[in-house]
Amino acid sequence: MRRRLSYLSTVCFLAVMSQPLQALAGSAVSVPAEARDTAAAAVAAAQDVLDKEEGARERAEATMYAQKAESELVEAQLQLTEAEKALAQSTLDAEEAAAEAQRAAKEAKAAADHAADLNKKAKEAIAEAEAAAAAAEAMEAALQAEEDAIMARQNVQTRPVLVETPVPGEPVQPNSFKDSDELLRMEKELKRLEKMQKDGDLARQGGIPVLEVSEEPNVDWSKAEAAYARAEQLEQGATDADKAAEQAGHIADQQTAYAEAVESKAAEAKQALLDAELLVKDAKASAEQAQKYAIQTKAQLEQLVYLQEHPKSVHTFVSELNYYSGNSAYQLTHPISFGYWHKDFSYSLNTKYIIAKNNTDGASGQVSTLSDTTLNFTKRNETPKYIVDYSLDINIPTGKSALSWSERNARMNEDLVAVSQFGTGWQFTPKIEASWRISKEDMWTVGTSYAFNGPYDPTTDISHDDISPGNEWRKFLRWQHAGRDWQFVGELSNTSTSVTKIANGEEYSTGDQWEYRLTYNRKLPNNQNIMLYYWRENQNINSIVPSDNSNRLAHYLGTMWSKKINEKRLLRVSFDIMKSNGRRYDRVNNYFDTDGNPQYTSVDVNGRTKYTLGLGYDIRLDEKSSFAIDLQKFIMKDGESSLGQAPTTYHGLNILMKYNKSI
Repeated sequence: MRRRLSYLSTVCFLAVMSQPLQALAGSAVSVPAEARDTAAAAVAAAQDVLDKEEGARERAEATMYAQKAESELVEAQLQLTEAEKALAQSTLDAEEAAAEAQRAAKEAKAAADHAADLNKKAKEAIAEAEAAAAAAEAMEAALQAEEDAIMARQNVQTRPVLVETPVPGEPVQPNSFKDSDELLRMEKELKRLEKMQKDGDLARQGGIPVLEVSEEPNVDWSKAEAAYARAEQLEQGATDADKAAEQAGHIADQQTAYAEAVESKAAEAKQALLDAELLVKDAKASAEQAQKYAIQTKAQLEQLVYLQEHPKSVHTFVSELNYYSGNSAYQLTHPISFGYWHKDFSYSLNTKYIIAKNNTDGASGQVSTLSDTTLNFTKRNETPKYIVDYSLDINIPTGKSALSWSERNARMNEDLVAVSQFGTGWQFTPKIEASWRISKEDMWTVGTSYAFNGPYDPTTDISHDDISPGNEWRKFLRWQHAGRDWQFVGELSNTSTSVTKIANGEEYSTGDQWEYRLTYNRKLPNNQNIMLYYWRENQNINSIVPSDNSNRLAHYLGTMWSKKINEKRLLRVSFDIMKSNGRRYDRVNNYFDTDGNPQYTSVDVNGRTKYTLGLGYDIRLDEKSSFAIDLQKFIMKDGESSLGQAPTTYHGLNILMKYNKSI
């Protein structure tokens, strides 16, 4: 924002300073100030070039950022669209994975239940086969026992029993057939048969068919064989059932593994869904941020373009105080200026209040008055290459033009004081300037103005001395270089004046006036600047009375060194020389003619030299206001006067203060 205000102030300053710079009647007090103003205008023009480059760069950057933000917004919206598509696909995948996981879980559970059922049936079949085998074995054992019992009974019935008669008095000994061992064997066999009989009874109680033992020696084994066949069949069924259960378990394991894999995929799909939701959330946030950034950059670009194309208006207020003291006289002037600038239109109002007093013996006098007020209007038409300014200056006769005897003595030398004439008549001066930029730093300007000067009465005690000044036509050509490191302004002007008439019938003409102005400013290291100027005037001075029309050639040259102490303070040292080879206005000589009527005439001197040493200090109070003070010590030497008086030397002091405020 500071740079924009500086830019607006610079443009406003340029709009004011672009007007033709005219010396105030060749005043040595005003010319150095004008030279400094010319240099300051060139410096401001150089800063304006930099500001325009910076403005163009800012605009290009803002445009680039806006375009980039728009591209980022489109990209973010595309990413959001892709993320939403991915979310939709992830949602579908997650739903399908969840459904598949649920279905696989059901199938795995059904397979597990089926495998468990088959396993249970296989166990039951195995148990049934084992029971059948056990029953077949029991049946076989019972049949064998029955057959053995039959055989045993037959053996007992048919085998003879031999009894050995013991000898009296001798122990009984087993016979040769070993009857005791046989008996033991038979006893064991009977026990076995009894056991088999019991097993048969148990089998019968268990419902297992047992072949009834008969007395016949032949036993029917078909039922046992059938029991074994049934047991084998049941065993084969149990084996098949066990295989089926094993296969069902394998399938159940596969289904379980598949269900676990599907569940894992479902978990991955769910995580992918969460990631997709997070991605969509981030994409939405990015899109919203990109949209905000795009809106912000677009608004900034539009604001920048609007400010560049519609800069804010600037109001300025300038208050000055100029004090001169020397040779028994002083003058205090208080210039006040108001200005307004907006884009291509500006106006300004300038006036002064003057207090002057001369204590010279025999020519004392004083005056307090408002000076004439100048009103300026300027309209600018500008293209990148050309600038055309249309201006109108109006001099409003608010000052005191008709002076009394003593008041005329208060008018002092124009090379000593800032104001040598307090008022004239109405003046209307239309102007036109056309500038051609041959580069971003170099510009040619040609301009012209024509002043329509109205009549006025210069005295209150003399009749028939009303003056009708001749109109003035000024033409000038200017070249300006406004570089970053150095600035230069060269100007050539010509002013031609028509005949000036007095009410008593007298008239005179000042002829053409030529001015040559060269102003140079150089940027030095360490925030230093050096300004040099040389102005040469070849003119006839319009005083309030007819005077010698001989050529008056004046040279103005000087320099100013400045040092920027910091961002708010600037120190200046200046030295100026004014040297005139022709006749210069000195003062008014009042007298009475032979008839006793008051008269006056202009007193000139032949040659004048003035040396001025100045010290200045500028303070920037804030971004919109500044204050400057200058102290000037001068010595001025005049040649012999037109009244034959000896050369005079003036010693004096000027104090100048200036306050500038922009609103």
